[in-house]
Amino acid sequence: MAKKKQEKKGNETKKRIWLLINFAIIMAIGVSIAIGSEVIGIAYVAKEAIVDPEAEEVVFNLTKDIIVESNKVMNRSIGISVGIYSLVQLINYIGYTFKKKKVLI
Repeated sequence: MAKKKQEKKGNETKKRIWLLINFAIIMAIGVSIAIGSEVIGIAYVAKEAIVDPEAEEVVFNLTKDIIVESNKVMNRSIGISVGIYSLVQLINYIGYTFKKKKVLI
């Protein structure tokens, strides 16, 4: 009887550790997605705002339309990245819940 309780406690500890690690991974990837999307948005704004890329002095003409369009590009990029990551996490969670170790690996 005591052995079963000890095994159950060990399994609970493993489960809690797995949940903490999973949460840390989610947070780290969320930060990297945000940083990557910001870079995409800044690059798009710079590309669209350059008046004459061949000139010696680069001149930028930043308009409201360029900012609105770059916001759409960033939102689309974030949506795709977070969507793919969320799908992977959902598959992992389903695999963990139904104890499918092959799916997790």
